[in-house]
Amino acid sequence: MLVRAVLFDFGGTLDGGGVHWLERFVQLYRDAGLALSFDRVRDAFDYATYCAYTDPAVADLRLQPLIEFHVARQMERLGLDDESVAARVVAAFVDGARARLAESRTVLERLRRRVALGVVSTATSTACSTKPASRPC
Repeated sequence: MLVRAVLFDFGGTLDGGGVHWLERFVQLYRDAGLALSFDRVRDAFDYATYCAYTDPAVADLRLQPLIEFHVARQMERLGLDDESVAARVVAAFVDGARARLAESRTVLERLRRRVALGVVSTATSTACSTKPASRPC
C-alpha cells in the first residue's frame, strides 16, 4: 500500500510533543502554584473550548491571542482573577508550543517531499450547534 497523505492533529501532536492541551494546562496551573484538581481544570478547559467554538472571532486568532482567550475563559470559569497567573500560564504554554512546533517543522519538511500533508482539528460544527446551560459564554 502506497501512502499518499499523512494527517496530523494540532492540539498536542504538532505543538505539544504528544501531550494534549488539557494535560499541559493542568501542569502549568500547578507550576504557577495553584493546586487545582484535574476535574476542575477539565471543566474550565471544556468551558473555554466551547467559548472558542462559539465565538466567530476566534477563527482568525494566531497562537498567542488564542491561548490568551482560552486562559481568560478558563480563569473565568475557575473564579480566578489573577493576571500574573494568567500571564505565566499563557507564556509557558506559548513558549512550549513554539518550541514543539519548531521540532515538528523539521519532520514535516522532510515528509512534504514524499506525501501530501494535512492538519486536522477536533473542532466540529456539532460542537456549536447547541448552547448547553452549563456552558454559557
